[in-house]
Parts: sequence; structure tokens; C-alpha cells
Amino acid sequence: MAEYIEIKKIFCEMLGVADNNSVDEENDIVIPVPSKNIRNTEMVIDNAVFKKAYDSMQSKSVEGMQLYSEQNYEVAITVRWLRGRSICIEDSVNEIEYTLGPASYEYIVMVCKMMCDNRKVKEEVLNAIHLYSRLLFRDELSVEEYISRTIRIKTIRIDAKKEIKLASFVQFCNSFEYLYMYKTRHSIMKIIGLEDLFERSGGGRARVSQIDEPPRRTINQDTLEYYAKAVDSEDPFVAYISFYHILEYYFDAVYKKKLVNEMKNKLTDPSFSYKNEKKLYDLAKWVGNKMKNDDQDGRGNELESLKYVLEEYVPIQEIERALNEWNPSLSEYYTSQNVVFSGCRKDKIAWTELEGVYTNLANRIYNTRNALVHSKSGQVERQYKPHMHKDALIRELPLVQVIAELILFKDGDAL
Repeated sequence: MAEYIEIKKIFCEMLGVADNNSVDEENDIVIPVPSKNIRNTEMVIDNAVFKKAYDSMQSKSVEGMQLYSEQNYEVAITVRWLRGRSICIEDSVNEIEYTLGPASYEYIVMVCKMMCDNRKVKEEVLNAIHLYSRLLFRDELSVEEYISRTIRIKTIRIDAKKEIKLASFVQFCNSFEYLYMYKTRHSIMKIIGLEDLFERSGGGRARVSQIDEPPRRTINQDTLEYYAKAVDSEDPFVAYISFYHILEYYFDAVYKKKLVNEMKNKLTDPSFSYKNEKKLYDLAKWVGNKMKNDDQDGRGNELESLKYVLEEYVPIQEIERALNEWNPSLSEYYTSQNVVFSGCRKDKIAWTELEGVYTNLANRIYNTRNALVHSKSGQVERQYKPHMHKDALIRELPLVQVIAELILFKDGDAL
């Protein structure tokens, strides 16, 4: 296990302290800071401050890149568009506070400890830090700003007034990630391992300039990465498929629930009797017809499953409302225009037609997805051509996105 002096030396290396041999357990940390002046300036970190952070880190638990105690949680993230600002949101209902911004001293100490234990990754991380730091310093900075800009580790930190288990901290963190992505249209994702700490990715378009409230609902961890990939991608192909994966995630459970409910209705119908051979035979035929297109796991065909998911989670009025908030012309577009590359002519959405609206909605989404992932030579009218059809696909993104978001909302619980 790394000792305090080893961790302190790596911290100094990260900050560009050249004479690492002079670092000891008692002295303050003196940091040379590049300057536009002829002489470089210096910054000083009180040894007592760093030792306090070390002791605090030692008293907490570590799991992966998560540093936590009964009342604190912190995890490194990749994030786009933060622009150096910290975001602090108080949740008075759950008595917690979220902070998105530079890592705490305790978290940086934890990273230093991990680097002590993994020399190969240590060199990669130090090289990445030193590459970034050459480009950063033009003005006078405080010690905190200097460390933040040099080490460049961003985290989500959650502080609680009462004791909270790790699983609950993770759920709160997942919900905050989703809220950030939903509001800003930029991806955010937890770092899994030290080797991924300085990878950068991102893209997207902003919806709001800042988050001013805490998350209010849980989010399914299994679908969170799909959502992050979708809002992060500048390619409409990748974004559409990623949003579709969220819908697809719920196919099995909803299909089985629907099938079981229909069978219960038939079995409990007053006209049904297990003593009536014709009734039993009719039930057997019905089950056979329902299952004939299923695979070995008992799943229904995708188009039917998609329709069930839409009926289960997505009220038509809520889709219209979300589309109108996005752009008032969108709902009319989906009513009047087919998807030009899908080959389907039954995908115009008549929002007030209760009998067929879910069928056409499922057709539009499913056939668009098929045109993206299939390219059979004999079905040219059902092929997506990236250059020819990119603009048309972009017009389809709001529909699948608001549906994915509504499903994630319906599937969550109040925090």
C-alpha cells in the first residue's frame, strides 16, 4: 500500500514539481507556475491541508473509481461543455447536495494512490496531464484554479446530511447524469478505470445553459449508456440507433406482461371452461399463433413488441406536447410526411386516431431502424444512404428521442 510520502511525490509530479527528491512528509508543496513574465511565479500548498485530505481519503472506501463514505460520494466523469464552471444543486427533499466540477483534494489523493499501485498507467496519466498543462496558463490563478486546470479531473460529488448506502449514492448519481444530459444535450459518463481518466469525447447541442434543480427520478443504469451515446454523437445514424436501443431494452418484459395479461383474461372469461374441449382447443390455437414467430426465449416479434412498449409507456398526448416544446412544426411534419428511405407507406402519424396511431408510430420507428441497419441489394427503396438521406434522418431524431425520454421517465421512481 502506498505511503503518504509516495502519494505526495506523485501529486507533485502531476503539478510539475521538478525536484521530487526534495519532497518530504513535513514541508509545504511549492509549485512553479508558468507565467508570461520573465520569472516564473510560485504557489504553495500547505502540507497540513494535503495531509488532511490524505487522512480523509484513508477513512473512506474505494470501489472502482468511486470514493465514498456513509455521507459522501465522489466519482470521476467525462463531461462536455462544463467550461470550467462548477454546478452545485441542493436537493432539500433527500437532504443531499450535488456538485459537478473539479475533483476534491481527497479524490486527487485517491488517484495518486492508484497511480502508485499501477506504474504503467501512472506514466500515461502524467504524460496526458503535462500535455494539457502546456496550453493552459496565461493569467494569474489561485492555487485551486491552478490545480483544477492542471490535473483536469472532473467529478460528481454528493454530500448527504444523513447516512446513505453506496447503492443509493449510485442511483442518485445516475439520475443526476441523466438530468444533465437531458437539459444540456451533452454527454456525461462515469469513469470506470484509471486508464480512462483523461480520454475526452463529446458533442451535441445545448438545451439550457445551466442546471438549477436536482434530479427527481431514478434512471435505469442499463439504459444510461445508450442515452449518453445518443446525445454525444454528431452522427444522426449513431444517435438514432442508440435511442432505439433504449426502446428495445423494454421489449421482452413488456411483451411477456402483455401476453400473460391476455391469457389471464381468456382464462377468467365467464364463457371459458376447462371442461369445454372446443374452448381449450381455441385457447391452444391462440397461444400457438402468438408464439409462432417467437424465438426460443419466448419473445415476440420486434414490431409487435415495439408497439406494446409504446402503448405501455408513452401516452400520445405527451409525445405531442414534448414535440411542440421542441419545435411546433414537428408534429405536423410526422403527420404529413413519410420517411423517404424506409420503404413504408403506413407511417404517417394521425395523432387523434386512437385506433391506429400506435401502429403507425411503431411502423415509422421500426422501419426507419431497419433501413439504417439493413442494406439488401434487392431493396434499394429501403436503404439509408448517409449522404443522400442524412437530413431526412435528422428530422426523425426528435420523435425517437422524446419517446426514449418519456420511457425513461415512466420507468423511474421518485427520488
